This record gives sequence, structure tokens and C-alpha cells, in this order.
Amino acid sequence: MKKLILFIGVSLFIISCSPKTTEVIETVTGTEAKTEAVLAMPSAETAEGKVIYEEKCHRYHKLKTVTDYSEAQWANILPDMAKKSKLDESQTALVDQYIHWSIGK
Repeated sequence: MKKLILFIGVSLFIISCSPKTTEVIETVTGTEAKTEAVLAMPSAETAEGKVIYEEKCHRYHKLKTVTDYSEAQWANILPDMAKKSKLDESQTALVDQYIHWSIGK
């Protein structure tokens, strides 16, 4: 019993000392401020692409897991998805940047 308690204590200590891998990104939409914790993204544009992907695409269907598809498959999926979601070219480019980052990480 003492060994179990010691093991749990050491495990909790190790977990609590592990580095945190999130950064907070604050976006302002209209008059409403929104703060979202996002895994460390290489740029604000990539994080914005993730937000667009999650907000716009979720309206029409269950979100696809980005890593379930290859870059070639996304090259076919994204144009149709962007058209249905009424994304402009810059939004589509941001989502594409997020997808490429997700696949490559």
C-alpha cells in the first residue's frame, strides 16, 4: 500500500512539472472578444486558419480529423468545402496553411 501511494505521488509530481504546450491567442470579432487556448502554432495565421476551420466547417457537418487525410486528399476536399462554407480566397488560404501544418507536425 505504501508503494502504491509513493508511486502515485511521484507520478503526480512528474506530471505537474511537465512543460505546458499551449499559448493563449486572443481574437476580436466585432464587439465581442474571444480568448482561445491553441496548441503552439507556428504563426497567428495558422491559428486563425484553425479557428476558421472549426467555426465555418462545423456549421455544415461533423469536423473531419485533419490528419486522417493526406495533402493530396485535402487538395480535393478543401475547394469544395470552401465553396460550401462561402470562404473567400484569404480564408481558404489560412485554412490550407492550418491543414498543412497539422499534417506535417
